[in-house]
Amino acid sequence: MNSRIIAEFHVEPKKLSEFKEVMKVALVDTRSFNGFIKLEIVEDVENCILYALSEWESHRHYDDYVAWRLETGLGDLLDQYLVKGLEGFKPHKVIETKM
Repeated sequence: MNSRIIAEFHVEPKKLSEFKEVMKVALVDTRSFNGFIKLEIVEDVENCILYALSEWESHRHYDDYVAWRLETGLGDLLDQYLVKGLEGFKPHKVIETKM
């Protein structure tokens, strides 16, 4: 079964437009990363939060992706746009459940 991630980006309101431009560029590499399946971005306009809803072949693939992003400096770049720096990035590993 594929793994899903809901990643929250709590963005500083005055930096939202610039953050979106940075992410457009960064997401090109995301979409070509090993294990990536799909991505959708949604926005909570009242609270300046972007949610990245992604699907990966496994949580391990996602973990490898995050490690690569941190090693290559994306964390340092995003730090300047997020509320409380990287504390403003909150990934949630989720699975589908039947109800």
